[in-house]
Amino acid sequence: MDAVKTQQIKELDEQMARGLPLFFRSAETLRVDELDNPDHGRTLLYGFTLERDSFHVYLKDKLIHVVIYDFDSRIIYSVAGFEIPVGGMVPTKRAYPAACDEQFCRLMIEKKQPISYTTYEDRQECDYHGELAEDLESPIG
Repeated sequence: MDAVKTQQIKELDEQMARGLPLFFRSAETLRVDELDNPDHGRTLLYGFTLERDSFHVYLKDKLIHVVIYDFDSRIIYSVAGFEIPVGGMVPTKRAYPAACDEQFCRLMIEKKQPISYTTYEDRQECDYHGELAEDLESPIG
């Protein structure tokens, strides 16, 4: 295992020790360069957690961002990187199918990472379906 992946796993283990769910553990990863058009910022997956917090995975500035935030737009969890474990990019409850990038979801399936979806509802086309970490309040606690 290379040094970068070892460091990422160490950081995730430290975050889990602080109370983050185990769904962030995953040996399989997804890299920015696996996605078509990595220069085009967009939502990759948008959904919600068991606690009804928003869960947004998006591509911006050639990095994959994962942000979980509450109803008051306060960050609960946020991470960004060129490569992210696939288990850390799936909400504990459901994803909105019309707010997910088709290629991203296909890659997740290829990497054996299931995604649970809620009922399909049309959404207006836009680059980002959820909030960006930079626009949210600092983490809780």
